Amino acid sequence: MTTATLANPLQALRVVVATMAGAATLMLLVGAFSNGLGEPSEPVWLGIQLVAILGCAAAALTIGFRVPALDPAAPDVDKRAMAAMQTSTMLRTALSEAPAIIGLALSFVAASGQVALLGLLAIPVMLWVSWPSRANVSRVERGLDARGARSGLSRRLDGSG
Repeated sequence: MTTATLANPLQALRVVVATMAGAATLMLLVGAFSNGLGEPSEPVWLGIQLVAILGCAAAALTIGFRVPALDPAAPDVDKRAMAAMQTSTMLRTALSEAPAIIGLALSFVAASGQVALLGLLAIPVMLWVSWPSRANVSRVERGLDARGARSGLSRRLDGSG
């Protein structure tokens, strides 16, 4: 049996985030077409969906980047840093995917596909907040390195770490 290895450890996170974003998109499209797009939805359902998107994005941006600072004297700083990055990314992904799940449920409650379509706004927000981009990796790295440790997450982004 062979196992696939990724040259860049952050590549696995990209695959997970992209897969979750794709699944949420398909889920919302199914909800939209299952409930029909003909009749306009009541504004209250659209408002709840919009509040869910904004609230979950705010939560992902505030608590999703909180990581405990690494102790520079601790062993395996690199492994601990990567574990913290994975945990942080999954938390941000889950928080930013929640509005898509809420949108699907609301589309069935409201019997309107428009609510699910509005839920599609959560997908770009999810990718912006969760994707292991240079900016997001640097933000997590700053938190990890606050006590003087050198996590090296930015090097790993380029595949050199």
